[in-house]
Amino acid sequence: MTYCNDNPCLPGEVCCYSNTVAGSDKCAADGSCLPGFVELKCNGPVDCPGGECCGRWTVQAGWQYTQCKAKCETADRVMCFGDATVCKATQSCIDSQALGQGYMFCG
Repeated sequence: MTYCNDNPCLPGEVCCYSNTVAGSDKCAADGSCLPGFVELKCNGPVDCPGGECCGRWTVQAGWQYTQCKAKCETADRVMCFGDATVCKATQSCIDSQALGQGYMFCG
């Protein structure tokens, strides 16, 4: 289940997230985010049975996505909301200050 502005979206919805305009995030149908917004499609392992919820963040662009993949790429962050056991033994499940409630990543 994705979250927007610290509130859960309805089942099947994504969060259209803005890296630049605080408070403008909104829940919407998959594929309907306007230009300038990124789709957050998952926030933890419960959303991705048999795979991983992966998020991409860079200093230059901020958050670029969260989505289910078979395995996260090296540049991805494993999203761990609800299950810290998906993190490596040397990592912790950390609250995302930018994404807000409902989003945590391994780091």
